Amino acid sequence: MRAASGGLPRVDFEPMLRFDPAKTAYLTLSVKGRKAKAAAEMRILYCQTNMAKDCVDEALMDPSLEPEVMREIDKVLEGFRHQAIRFDHVATRRAGRRRFIDLHMHMPAGWTLGRAAALRTDVEQALMSAVPGLRASIQLLPTDVEAHFHDVKDPL
Repeated sequence: MRAASGGLPRVDFEPMLRFDPAKTAYLTLSVKGRKAKAAAEMRILYCQTNMAKDCVDEALMDPSLEPEVMREIDKVLEGFRHQAIRFDHVATRRAGRRRFIDLHMHMPAGWTLGRAAALRTDVEQALMSAVPGLRASIQLLPTDVEAHFHDVKDPL
């Protein structure tokens, strides 16, 4: 690590980062002397800027699940759908290698707690078996109860 202009440490993160090879080639192609130093500093700045953006994006916001994983989840939930059972308010996210899903499962109010809990366990196990690393959390609600009164109805 050496000090760059302005006394800031200059570190070449190139081996660790994904960057645009065309821009890097443009910055370093047939440049000599002071221009080579300026081009190298620009490349480093470019890489550091991308790294900072990626870190902020991943640190501040957990991304949602991949489309192929969502299709697997939809298939599992479709297998449990029935005229007496519906799912809504599905929220997914990724954090590191883990995947998470939170959802509401509506069922008849007359069901016993044991019957409802058994079905929830079956749904959770089916989801976690279909998607490795998934942690499922299902809130049980009677059919005629909505937990989010002002939300637009979810498509699921």
